[in-house]
Amino acid sequence: MQATYFQISDLASALQWAHSTDSVAIRPSGNGIHVHVWDASLYGRIRRIIERVIYSVGSWVGYAHDAPDEATPSDARDTQEFFERVFGARRIVRIYQRCDIDVSGRGFVREDVEKLFMDAAEVRMEDLEELFFELQDASRNTVRFLSRDETETVRMALRGAETVHELSKRALDFLMNVLVPFLSKADIFLHNTPDIDPEWSLTLTKYGLRRRRTLAIEQLRRGDLRGTDRAVYLAKRLAGHAIEPGMLISHPRGYLESITAVSGGGATKLFFRFFGADAAGRSCVLYRGTCDGASFTDDLREEMGSLGPVETYEETEALLLHPERGFVRTQDEPVDAIGFSLGGVHAQRDSLLFPWKITRVTTVCAPGVDRATALLYAERVRHQKRPVAITHYTEVGDLASELGEAKLGLEVSADGGRVVAIATQPLPSPALHEHLVRLHPRLPLAWPVTPLLNMSTMLLEIIESVNSHNRTTPMASAVRYTLSNGEAAARPYLARFLGQQAPKAPIWERIRRACAIPSNGQFVHFAESVNLQKL
Repeated sequence: MQATYFQISDLASALQWAHSTDSVAIRPSGNGIHVHVWDASLYGRIRRIIERVIYSVGSWVGYAHDAPDEATPSDARDTQEFFERVFGARRIVRIYQRCDIDVSGRGFVREDVEKLFMDAAEVRMEDLEELFFELQDASRNTVRFLSRDETETVRMALRGAETVHELSKRALDFLMNVLVPFLSKADIFLHNTPDIDPEWSLTLTKYGLRRRRTLAIEQLRRGDLRGTDRAVYLAKRLAGHAIEPGMLISHPRGYLESITAVSGGGATKLFFRFFGADAAGRSCVLYRGTCDGASFTDDLREEMGSLGPVETYEETEALLLHPERGFVRTQDEPVDAIGFSLGGVHAQRDSLLFPWKITRVTTVCAPGVDRATALLYAERVRHQKRPVAITHYTEVGDLASELGEAKLGLEVSADGGRVVAIATQPLPSPALHEHLVRLHPRLPLAWPVTPLLNMSTMLLEIIESVNSHNRTTPMASAVRYTLSNGEAAARPYLARFLGQQAPKAPIWERIRRACAIPSNGQFVHFAESVNLQKL
């Protein structure tokens, strides 16, 4: 297995500085491979003609000279056979179709290899099942690039399982290491790794977004989150991408399978289900933030984010309550909701519509909701037996978190559930951390206070807010403020954050209300009309 990993790494290194249209050939050489790259441009073809002429003249006069590297008719076949051996014959055909790779006439170019590697790093359920059944076939002495001993080792890990859903996390990791045979994430991108956390991205093309999606999935698989909480990473770096049904996302408690996506009224929800014999996690719904005209319109409503949950209510209800839809296993199974920005608002509103199902809510840099929604949620939680857990993540300086009248968890007692607010602030130096601790001797870390704004600083505040809103701050270089309703000393700070005893609304919220589309409490009326028999 390691030999193939190193071959893939050598291939990535050989193509690091190649042009996207340069031709690529992989030729077998003993137990390894030789990678050949040619300039496919007109200039490159002219240069090779000149090299052939020089070689012919040198050979005629008896001057020793190395023969120019020439493409051979078998290059495309040898290259394709190498990829079939590494990734599987049927899987490679699916990758060609998804990536629109056609090598029948011209052979491979660098861009084809990068697309192939990125798609191979995004494992689908059908890829996993295909490899599983190949290993179950006792007539095969070896499978793909595995040696005989390696094949037997993997088969031992799969013993006793009849489907992939009966595999342990350890066995699934074995299969994933075969399906994603890269030594490092840099090899996937031919050592041109994209920036996943840009302040201002210039790569918001379809291909650029695809590269960032692949990197997010691979970092989750490797656990390389740079000290960021997994829920924050899922919300900020994964929920914004198109996740196809069947795609697999790694998690410390198992693997998440993408079931479907539901969109409407500006809301987009991605449904993920845990699978595996020892999966200990709960199925979850990822809520996407503002990404198109419909979601931007939902941002502008007086009851921010109120249309999306209403428009998608019936489809969401069917997925949450009916096991035959493939998302939940039982009708009473609780699920998690994780939302970024506007998606966090949608998650809060869905929690009001399905309080007995969505019992763990995580918002990331999300505005609040109207006060009537927050109070109605607190009333419903008081009457249900299953406790809730609500966590609000924010970044210091993020203006979006200050929008809205209140946040979910307002007036939810410690008996009804756990409500936590976490704010992160990057540290310019360790001295600032000591200074903040000295300012608040009663609490280890109190809650940060947003400075008052004036017209001369508004533009700078907006720019800084965009940066704060989108970044994922590593915990190793940040101050973390944490408030919980389970700690008496923290409750006054938490109450102010959630919207109780709130002073005059921030200037950004006043501007938003002045420009908002009136809704006249329509969402609360809809929520009150919802059948809550399960409550």
